[in-house]
Amino acid sequence: MPIYLPSPKHDPLGVDGKGWNRIAIHGMCNDECALRPKSITAFLDSLDTRRVRYGMYDACINRGDCNSCSLPTRKIDWPYQNNKMLIRVTIQGEPRLMNKPDDCLDSSGTPVKWEDILIVNGCDFVRYSDEYSDGIMMFRIGL
Repeated sequence: MPIYLPSPKHDPLGVDGKGWNRIAIHGMCNDECALRPKSITAFLDSLDTRRVRYGMYDACINRGDCNSCSLPTRKIDWPYQNNKMLIRVTIQGEPRLMNKPDDCLDSSGTPVKWEDILIVNGCDFVRYSDEYSDGIMMFRIGL
């Protein structure tokens, strides 16, 4: 399962193989890590890293050396009091952890990173959507 996603190589011949015939603006392309998702879609793909593709993840923090990196082995046990937690996605795409899913948007939720949700042991994730926002329901398993 791929975790390390190298940045695409620059080809001076362009996508058509005949050279660049238009203005091309290239930003800084960093290698990425599939365990550092930036969106809800990337998070769901990270659960099965065979589906990951370059462009949806944060930068690799260990220069591609996955064997000495702490991210693949970093895990925590279920730290929450409830057996289910809702992760709502704001309009800006940021995840918010809601410990009272039935409150809808009455509570603002706790800001959290996708990579911090990914390391929780003993849980299952189900895509969730209602009239307020998109999100993921996180269920505790193995009680």
